Amino acid sequence: MFKIAQKNLRYRIYRTSTMVFFVMLLSFTMFTVSIISDSTENGLTSVVNRFGADIMVVSDQAEEAVQKSLFQGTPCTTYFDAGIEDKIKAVEGVEKTSPQLYLATLSASCCESALQLIAFDPKTDFVIQPWLNNQIHNALPTGSVVVGSAVTKQVGDDITFYGIKFKVAGVMERTGMGYDNTVFLTFEDAKKILTSPNIVKNKDLTQVDDIISTVVVDVGNNKLSKVSRDIEDVLRGNNVSVFTTESMTHSIADSIENFKVFEKFTTFVSFLSSAAALIILFCISINERKKEFGILLSIGIRRRQIFQIIVSEAIIITVLGAILGILVASIIVFPFSIAISQKLGLPYLLPEFGAIVGLIIKILAISVSMGIVSASFATKRLLACDGSELVKETE
Repeated sequence: MFKIAQKNLRYRIYRTSTMVFFVMLLSFTMFTVSIISDSTENGLTSVVNRFGADIMVVSDQAEEAVQKSLFQGTPCTTYFDAGIEDKIKAVEGVEKTSPQLYLATLSASCCESALQLIAFDPKTDFVIQPWLNNQIHNALPTGSVVVGSAVTKQVGDDITFYGIKFKVAGVMERTGMGYDNTVFLTFEDAKKILTSPNIVKNKDLTQVDDIISTVVVDVGNNKLSKVSRDIEDVLRGNNVSVFTTESMTHSIADSIENFKVFEKFTTFVSFLSSAAALIILFCISINERKKEFGILLSIGIRRRQIFQIIVSEAIIITVLGAILGILVASIIVFPFSIAISQKLGLPYLLPEFGAIVGLIIKILAISVSMGIVSASFATKRLLACDGSELVKETE
């Protein structure tokens, strides 16, 4: 019966291609939207779980720039007086603080490319160094940097910023956030850049001594909301803003939740439209083939065998369409994941291999089930007739 189904499909190649196209459209939509939705959710989870700080203090003129740098990897330069960290340390409930400095590089002769530089203090840092432990087992050597996964450098390569050459000591694993397009270095090396003639020419820096871009804060087991309010009170009038990790990721979480609603709606509509199209096409096909099926019944072929032929055709069509849809979607969502992330403006971390395989199996199961149901619905009236009736209807 399966071989007969194959021959039938090859003989009616136009009809077969049309059916395959509708299934391909369904699987393409399901796979693309699901991968993007899961990737954004994974990216947000990565940000929340691995951010490492409870509170972040930034210049109130650079709130959006810092968030874009953290979540999208968009380079920015921002700074305020380093003395603000001492005020934060004095707040009751603050367990740890550590400064960071954000510097944007340029696509010019003085720099390798436009990237985000983040300087940290190895003596106090509790946010960045835990991520680097897998890359460098000791302190980051002077004159060395660690690059994000999207930076096209390997361990041992040289990389130049504002005319100063650094050695790549490690490559960070993919995080799904802006750190993938970031270069990490110590404050000691950052000071070399700040005093370099090249940065004076290319950056509008009115101050290069005792500057930082943000202070990250750990409150331990103390009440986060109270400590955050106390820091705001202490820093009032210093032109800085105080964010909790929750508040920074809240808008992103809302965007991802909206995207998941869109995913369910799109999948539902695609399923209904594809199922309706297949039912109609199967009904048209079977109506055209009444004489064929009537002759088969007349020569002794059982109704169960005819049903097997039609269902086999449906399975072949749906499996072929699902595989083609997944392949086409894969060509888009995997090679262009960075571009998709930048377009969405959200943290983006592709699912693990096992999750992708599970999604493929799910799409195949849905597609095949849809094909079997469509074929069964279309053959319901056919199997209620005998062979002579079907032959007469076509005469």
